[in-house]
Amino acid sequence: MLRHSCLVLLALSTTTLAGCGGAASDTDRTERTRPAAVPSPTLHTASAPAPTVVEGRDGFLFFGADFDLSCGSGQTFDRDLEQLGEVASTIAASGREVVWTVAPDKSTALVDRLPETTPHDACFRDNQRWQEHLLGEVTEEHYVDSLALLRSADEAGEQVFWRGDSHWTSYGASLWLRELVERLDPTLAEQLVVTEGTAERTGDLYVEAGSNDVEEARSAAFATGATVEAVPDGPVFDPGRDEWGPLQWRSRPAEGLHPGRTLVIGDSFSYAAIDLTMPLFARGDFAWFQYFDDEELAAQVAAADTVVLEVSQRTLTHAQVAQEPFADAVEKALSD
Repeated sequence: MLRHSCLVLLALSTTTLAGCGGAASDTDRTERTRPAAVPSPTLHTASAPAPTVVEGRDGFLFFGADFDLSCGSGQTFDRDLEQLGEVASTIAASGREVVWTVAPDKSTALVDRLPETTPHDACFRDNQRWQEHLLGEVTEEHYVDSLALLRSADEAGEQVFWRGDSHWTSYGASLWLRELVERLDPTLAEQLVVTEGTAERTGDLYVEAGSNDVEEARSAAFATGATVEAVPDGPVFDPGRDEWGPLQWRSRPAEGLHPGRTLVIGDSFSYAAIDLTMPLFARGDFAWFQYFDDEELAAQVAAADTVVLEVSQRTLTHAQVAQEPFADAVEKALSD
């Protein structure tokens, strides 16, 4: 369903240069104890942004903004990660079910495929290791460590990211979704049938590099016996026309699926996995968060029974859902 991969790159690239500058340290925040083996994040002023596409090893291409944003945003990553966890805790305290994750950058999940020298080399690598450490140390009970899941599968020889795209393969996304279902609905998880195959794609990084190569990778799909259909007269959701009402669906028959109304708040990683996601939920909404204001998103949270929250690593430090105004809007919407 991810028909317009170039659009994802364009949407992200508007924030790239802002992420390259040095981030001021937060003097109001208590310094956390950092293990000696994990470098502290460093201040950095880039002389120029990384190339849009960075060539790595074994035919893997990487999104240049990963390197810019990692360097420029390292100083606030811990604060924003903690804030996102607090949003999840607030939703859970309201009686709703919630699961959340930070989808790791390809450049973090596949560090052994990076070139020997990366853009902003020392700054990128120090900040990347610090962010990796933080992602593995989250203690909020509704968090799923997607990085650990993807790393484990990669080490077992599975392809969890496209070589020519900045996103996970459907097989990679299925690892996060299987864990999500285990958390929300163990009975559904036991009955879930996973159908594996292969998929073809001309990835966003291939396109940006001027190539029309078609890549094949392992795929996964969930068979639940349900047919997915659009909610009649729902708001428009069409990335091709840049119209971003929530994507709304029903899965029928709903028996055995996760019940109630499920809201998936996410970005391009959630969108890349949306075809996998839909058959799991009896009634669903997907909101690509950067296209809604805080109050609109908070109102959708209040209307949901279950909330799935995904933010990609590269966007965490400028994602509204990891900022205090959104947390305040959610708290207000849930208390009204």
